[in-house]
Amino acid sequence: MKIAVIGTGTVGVMSVLHFLKYIEKAEVTCIYNPKKKILGIGESSNVNLPHLLWDAANYNVFIDSKELSSTVKLGVKYRNWRENDFISPILPTHYAMHFDNFALSEKMFARAKKLYGKKFKVLNKDIKELKQNEKEVTILFTKGKATYDYVIDCRGYPDNYSNYHMITSLPINRAFVNLIPKPGDWDYTYHYAHKNGWMFGIPLTHRQGWGYLFNDKITTEQEAVDEINEIFKSNKTKKDLRDFNFKPYRSKQFLNNIIIKN
Repeated sequence: MKIAVIGTGTVGVMSVLHFLKYIEKAEVTCIYNPKKKILGIGESSNVNLPHLLWDAANYNVFIDSKELSSTVKLGVKYRNWRENDFISPILPTHYAMHFDNFALSEKMFARAKKLYGKKFKVLNKDIKELKQNEKEVTILFTKGKATYDYVIDCRGYPDNYSNYHMITSLPINRAFVNLIPKPGDWDYTYHYAHKNGWMFGIPLTHRQGWGYLFNDKITTEQEAVDEINEIFKSNKTKKDLRDFNFKPYRSKQFLNNIIIKN
């Protein structure tokens, strides 16, 4: 069985490892254009990811932390949401993780090549189009083509939103990411309410990632930067922050015969 996974973000890597580990006869190819960057910030997972990395790639969040700058996540701390801050714990005996998703594909694919050999390969190609019939999917590249039994499409933001439902109720549409070159010394994900929205805080072994979320139709760029400086007692400008604009959406069709959106 030949399976193509398109994309090398967190979900793409999870899909690759899942099929390599749990589908005995699967031959998995990850296809991506290295010029198209992932949405890399530093990431917080649910309990499924550390289990999958351990089961499929022999990765231990604690012992192998240097590879992904990973830290153990035992819950979520809510700050400023109520009169008193509180922690929502992950119930024992489970735990989740924080990790550097810039490094995820490189490190996990290196492990996959050692563990699964010829069952796994990577193609650095730009995809032009997907065509399918009842038996196979043909992926047309800028140069050449290849056929697969199944395609798992993990490409993230679409170029065209005509096949997606737009979510109008979500009140945020932008994020400024403040990366602090100092290890995070806490074992939970921060969910920090501020006057213009909320902010997540990710502790890694080599840095902290703080994502300040707001609505730029209500809050100006300078107002957002000013509050970030107020919270962190810093003197940063917009140029010091990573800037993400996004549209909330969901697909109208996740399963299209043998092409699956993930």
